[in-house]
Amino acid sequence: MLDWTSRLLEVEWLALDAVRVHFERPDAFSFMPGQTISLLLPTDHASSPPLRHIFSLAGAPHEPALSIATRVREHSAFKQKLIGLKEGATLHFTGPFGYFSPPRGDARPIVLIAGGIGIAPCFSIAKHLAHTHDPRDCLLLYSCRDPESAALLTELEDCASRNPQMRLHVTMTSATVTASAWRGLRGRFGQNLLGVLLDGALDADYYVAGPAAMVDSVSKALAALGVDGARIAHERFFAYGDVAYGSAVIHGVPR
Repeated sequence: MLDWTSRLLEVEWLALDAVRVHFERPDAFSFMPGQTISLLLPTDHASSPPLRHIFSLAGAPHEPALSIATRVREHSAFKQKLIGLKEGATLHFTGPFGYFSPPRGDARPIVLIAGGIGIAPCFSIAKHLAHTHDPRDCLLLYSCRDPESAALLTELEDCASRNPQMRLHVTMTSATVTASAWRGLRGRFGQNLLGVLLDGALDADYYVAGPAAMVDSVSKALAALGVDGARIAHERFFAYGDVAYGSAVIHGVPR
């Protein structure tokens, strides 16, 4: 396991309760799109072990700086300390980790399905595909609570506009979103909506990221549609308490 030292560049608010943290990229550090790091922050007591948190990298491998995206929770000591850091603060992390990345040289289409801040690794993959002019067809499906919580939406739209092989569909799940606030898709990615959006194109590599219950629910819906489970990669983001998506309930820890 490699340990890396970096410095904070910027904490950028992406949405009502989400930030993107930009930090320097160590010279020898490399990663694949969709991978994660383990970020360490010092505690206020020298005798206490550092705070540690796993994050998906939200940028693409070609970019000069690194970034992560996360929801900010009042009861998370790590998140509060993170957004309170000043520019230039020293950061330590280990990684990269994980296999949530499309294999090189494969001709199979790619389907990215993200819920909430699970968009981070999917955004990394989408940016990489656009930058490398990857010829594979890519369908990106993004589920958000409401427009105010839709992190990275504008950048996703820009990414899709620059990649003729990519199609982007975004849905809002909150019943309180008004017609004037959102004119696009509504509802969760269940079997019916996925069936319409996939339009029979089931022979693809699937990457599903988001709240654990959402990932499990979407995976079951894909299986019901006939998708081979071996072709579905998962990245589960756990939240505090119980997170419900459809009929599933997950007892989680912070992500």
